[in-house]
Amino acid sequence: MRLIKSVGWREIRRITYKEYPKMSVEDVDELSISIESENGLHLKIVSIFDKKWAAEYTEKTSEIIVSGMEIICSFLLGYYLQTPVFFWENNKDDVIKAIHFHIDELFGKNAEYKLESRSYLPTFTQFIETELGMEQNHDSSLINEYLSMMPVQKQVVVRYGSFLSLHPNHKFWNTQVLEIQFCFTRAPEVLQNFRGRIACLTYGICNSSDIIRFLKRWKHEKAFPTLETFALHIKWSSFEPEMIEEEIGIKNYPDTITLSNAKQSLPPEWSRYLFLRVFFDFEVPNYIVRDDGIIADLLIDETRMFFSVKKCTEKQMLENGFIS
Repeated sequence: MRLIKSVGWREIRRITYKEYPKMSVEDVDELSISIESENGLHLKIVSIFDKKWAAEYTEKTSEIIVSGMEIICSFLLGYYLQTPVFFWENNKDDVIKAIHFHIDELFGKNAEYKLESRSYLPTFTQFIETELGMEQNHDSSLINEYLSMMPVQKQVVVRYGSFLSLHPNHKFWNTQVLEIQFCFTRAPEVLQNFRGRIACLTYGICNSSDIIRFLKRWKHEKAFPTLETFALHIKWSSFEPEMIEEEIGIKNYPDTITLSNAKQSLPPEWSRYLFLRVFFDFEVPNYIVRDDGIIADLLIDETRMFFSVKKCTEKQMLENGFIS
């Protein structure tokens, strides 16, 4: 068996490392590597397993040299007939790293790296998109170390906010799109420190004073110059909409204005394991005005806040009769 030494593809835009969730102790421990082209082609090119599964999932194994390392290799049967599979013994990180360097040489010149992790956090390459799907008891220090070693992220999806224990000036807060499913008590921290474009949090715990502080900082141009949308759903706590309205000066859109649906301001759902959009499927009837005249959609009820900055001033909206 020989390795491919070169390819003619130059249009690969993303390389994804995906660790499959284990539903029981008997489930296969698998990491796959896929490539995605500019025209939408998505192809799994490698699977990597614990060696204990070699006999059950393959018909023949051999040894192959990858990036100077001898690794057990074979091909999966059935659905993954054409996919090469490699195995690790007590050297998982070394095997994955060796395979990575070879794949990076073939496809990585113009590609960005994405990680979908359930426990494994490799730091041998610069992932710029990350999904953290670990259970709540995962060691948060390992996650914080990973985030410190990565560049500023284009998108991060986190299952549990308790993973995140980061100082206010950490580069993580510059993540462009941040989604947290079970945010819990991290919600006030995200409201205070987020410096990206879009944040979507569900099952948060915070109070009206956190929302008032967030909105006042934006309204008076003290923070959030790049913020586009902040969607927050809370549980085990509640907001006081009337008090917030009085403090902030929330206005109703005129009846002649076509209202925006909140969900349209959020990016498409990235992970099929998270269900964040269901909390934000509604029209937004209210807005607030920044000191420079720019408006933002704003809906606050007892369990939700939805905030989305528009590209027009209040004066332009009233004169044109629509929101841009």
